Amino acid sequence: MYTVLPMPAIPVKERWWKTKVTPDPRGDWLLFTTDKFAFETAWCKQGPDLPISAELKPDSGEIMRYEDWAIDRLHGCIHCSVWDAKNAKAPLDVVFKPTKKSNNTIAEHHYKAMWIAPLRVIRMSIVHRRVIDALMPDFDDDILIGDVIVQGGDQIHDLACVIDRGALPGRNRYRSSWFSASESSRWTPCPHCGRLDRSWFWPPTYICTPEFPSRSPRVYRGQLLVPPEIASEHAFTDKAKWPTLKHSTVPEFNCQLDPLPSPMPQTWDQLELFFSERGYEVPMLRFCEIDQSKRWLSERAERIGHDQCLIDVSGISGNAKAADLASALFMLRFRALFESKVAERIDHWSDKEVMQFVSEYREASWRTGTYFPV
Repeated sequence: MYTVLPMPAIPVKERWWKTKVTPDPRGDWLLFTTDKFAFETAWCKQGPDLPISAELKPDSGEIMRYEDWAIDRLHGCIHCSVWDAKNAKAPLDVVFKPTKKSNNTIAEHHYKAMWIAPLRVIRMSIVHRRVIDALMPDFDDDILIGDVIVQGGDQIHDLACVIDRGALPGRNRYRSSWFSASESSRWTPCPHCGRLDRSWFWPPTYICTPEFPSRSPRVYRGQLLVPPEIASEHAFTDKAKWPTLKHSTVPEFNCQLDPLPSPMPQTWDQLELFFSERGYEVPMLRFCEIDQSKRWLSERAERIGHDQCLIDVSGISGNAKAADLASALFMLRFRALFESKVAERIDHWSDKEVMQFVSEYREASWRTGTYFPV
């Protein structure tokens, strides 16, 4: 039997975030991206070192994808591919497969204007040396710059592999649209490690000044965030000088405009602790199944009870999937923390009553997709 959570909304006078505030007079930050993407990474031999060999084959049983090697090296989770950049003590080189196998090279036209690009799966970035040379005086010590190498070939001297240990997830101003759909993977902790995938916080919609005191450029997953004075100095918005480099503006404010912790939590346990210390119980998305291989979820279920971690849709009429009902339940409960009208509407409902309401609404208004009203 589920516990019926009392979910009064956080009173306005107790909020630690603002809804209206004046932007920083120094101007908006600029977020730079390109439509370029990094190449396919090579297979690497297991172990602490990263060998560069053309003879490595996937069926050898002794090698792994570069991404898995890097995640293991940085003590991350191979299930969710999330790792803490602060675990990086030194730069990491990346090894790509060649696009020209005859001479083990990558054609220059593939990376000539690759000013910045994401390295797939893991939150590392490929950055052109021309950008690095321009920003080197402004980078802080959290920027680690490694090499880009072609498997069985040479180094690509025009490119570098960048890890930014100081890159924080971007912040997004609170809107009710955060919870307008039942899909909630952005809030789902990894059942194996309990980490949160913070990539959904990027790109940011605002900068919180206390989190960026140094005003150094930040690099995160193939995107470059630069304060206005530095962007102007290097004319990054000049298409003639930096072709293919796109940009958008990100305003800066001296306080938070969203209710999430600062700094942003790495794990669900940290998020939960933040709210509990303020007297609020934050609901967790319930899973459809638990097994011993999902270490974090299994340990949590043993601690607080399986019925608090598993979704129970028995007795719920309709055709909605259990995962969709779990997402909708979680989203409504979480949204009720921040919006009094939502809390007043569902505070007296049990979890099963909430799910039954969602199920009936979805069937009555299927053309609206997964949206649900309050």
